[in-house]
Amino acid sequence: MTDFEDALTIILHHEGGLSDDPRDPGGITKFGISIKFAGSINLDIDGDGKTTGEDIRALTRDHASRLYKQHFWLPLRCDQINDYGLALMMFDCGVNQGIGASAKLLQRSVGAVPDGQVGPLTLASIARHGDYPTIITEFAARRGKRYAETNNFDRFGLGWMRRVFQVHSESLSTN
Repeated sequence: MTDFEDALTIILHHEGGLSDDPRDPGGITKFGISIKFAGSINLDIDGDGKTTGEDIRALTRDHASRLYKQHFWLPLRCDQINDYGLALMMFDCGVNQGIGASAKLLQRSVGAVPDGQVGPLTLASIARHGDYPTIITEFAARRGKRYAETNNFDRFGLGWMRRVFQVHSESLSTN
């Protein structure tokens, strides 16, 4: 398995199957792919010219895998991170909190300018820091703080925090 495939297995464990919680701002979701996100990329599985709940229901694991790689793993440059644990933490955060948020949390964790884009300067800051367990723990703490400041924390917070702790543990176990 590649790092992406290993990380995807963990993501899908946390994201689960089909969910249609009315308090979820992403709307109907399958494999963690929300209708809000699907609409932003004009996902149209059933070919009717629009993104609907039927497209989410028809989503397969393989299709979700391709979407995750194209829209989360690669834009966050997880394939260029020399530590699988940090790449996992970044990927999971990108999926659950957005890629811009993931990039900024990472950048703040390594003392880089938080511009929301993982580029050469961020990658250099990670390499210069070099202490991956410390970066991962700082990143996880910042994720938890950001979750606590979210409007739906009362509804989803306990699950989000469990997720951060589990991904943190998994990320550190690779170091």
